[in-house]
Amino acid sequence: MSDTATVITGSSSGAGGSLGSTRVESADEVAAKIVFLIENPVPELYTSPAQAELVKQYFQYVGLFEENMARRWIRARSLRFAVVSDDA
Repeated sequence: MSDTATVITGSSSGAGGSLGSTRVESADEVAAKIVFLIENPVPELYTSPAQAELVKQYFQYVGLFEENMARRWIRARSLRFAVVSDDA
């Protein structure tokens, strides 16, 4: 996983690991799906079945979904800050 992904997610899970319920795919796995998409255009392609369900939930309850994401983000940020503060 890239350094950027580690900063955003707070996790350093690489290919084969997981972030929540989503399995982290290798670059080769994602590349194969991109090639498939180029050869077989479709409106949407998710590299994980969990992503399709997440998008479905988002569009069913946009406001609620956004509130929950904001709460999670704030909680994660405060936990990271607390850990950093304890080390100082």
